[in-house]
Amino acid sequence: MAPPILNPDGTINRGYGSDVEFDAQGEFIGIAAEVYRISRDRAFLTAIFEPVVGRPKFIEELCARTNALHGAESRLHGLLPPSISHEGYSIPSYSYWDDFFALSAWRNCEYLA
Repeated sequence: MAPPILNPDGTINRGYGSDVEFDAQGEFIGIAAEVYRISRDRAFLTAIFEPVVGRPKFIEELCARTNALHGAESRLHGLLPPSISHEGYSIPSYSYWDDFFALSAWRNCEYLA
């Protein structure tokens, strides 16, 4: 899992929101893909392979949580479970913001593969 919030010194923030923000997974893969698109550095790609491969697995687990609550056929709630990833939420809510990053993660993984 990619940590959703980092402190100014680079350490992982373990406070409120650290377990209910789900945009970081897709954002991490997006950043990795952009670095590779610009640099074409194969050594970088090799170095980030394992961390990148783990993120879609976690996104699939998150999708399974939503499916368990609402059924696989119902997408009125989105792909991922409620979160506070969008800074305007004080109570976990369904966020298309998270869904966007999840979908872009799969597209970027395809590119990196």
